[in-house]
Amino acid sequence: MSKRTLKPFLLFNAVDLSVNQLSVLTTVNWLDNVGIIVTWSGTTPVGVFTVECSNDGVVWSTLNFGSVIQISGNTGDANINMNQLPFDNIRVRYTATSGTGTLSASLSIKQVGG
Repeated sequence: MSKRTLKPFLLFNAVDLSVNQLSVLTTVNWLDNVGIIVTWSGTTPVGVFTVECSNDGVVWSTLNFGSVIQISGNTGDANINMNQLPFDNIRVRYTATSGTGTLSASLSIKQVGG
């Protein structure tokens, strides 16, 4: 069985945490594992990070990970692991509440089999 991986690429690169942010869509159909690493720093930034999915690139739904991915504190990170996604596309969204700072998010993908 072959394994394909994609080197991590940036969804967000030091974006401003004082305003809402939305990434472009990433096609994930036929991919087995998707991981997103989120890092932030700033002056007490507060907000929510979400992953949205779509099959047509028009209608989007927020994925439920069992709890909200909170961005808070002067520095921090979050790891988001998704396995066997049954969707064509994903994108990420940051919704700002207060504070300032920057946020980066990188995505990596693995396909098992061919």
